Amino acid sequence: MCICAFHGASMENWDEIRTAYQVARLGTVSGAAEVMGVHHATVIRHIDSLEKGLGAKLFQRHARGYTPTEAGRDLMSIAQKTEEQFGQLASRIKGQGETVSGELVVTAVAGLHRLLIPVFVRFQQSHPDVIIRFLTDMRVFRLDYGEAHVAILGGKRAAGARQCGAAIGTCGLWALCRQILCGLAWAAKNRG
Repeated sequence: MCICAFHGASMENWDEIRTAYQVARLGTVSGAAEVMGVHHATVIRHIDSLEKGLGAKLFQRHARGYTPTEAGRDLMSIAQKTEEQFGQLASRIKGQGETVSGELVVTAVAGLHRLLIPVFVRFQQSHPDVIIRFLTDMRVFRLDYGEAHVAILGGKRAAGARQCGAAIGTCGLWALCRQILCGLAWAAKNRG
């Protein structure tokens, strides 16, 4: 039986699929019941229901336990990958508030690099998992087109542009650097 035969299984069946995966992994109903924290009758009911819904036998039952059939091995393979992906998703979601990582694209008008490079170095010391890609050119890179996450520009503020900090003319150099660090931290968390 090929993997595509499982296309009829839906999220409604996920508990049953997880149960079958544990039985295939551990080889016994009692082992799966213990790991899942359910009664062994629930495990048997899930297996029976899933086999009926799929129209295929997933296990050969014998005195020593359960051995997956070809269809059961296909299900085990898919279920294992799915469980791993759910685990990775949960880890990413839990970690989103704690760490910042990925690429942060910063653009500035030409000539500001001497001021910004030390700021970027300091930012990366605080956020080592962030890779800053610094773009500078005579043209303006567009935030609204996704060309950059942060733009450090001179002149009047564009209509609708977000501003994090004060204009250069109204603050000192150190205050400007703090404002840039603030903006980088905000952009790293909220880019997208």
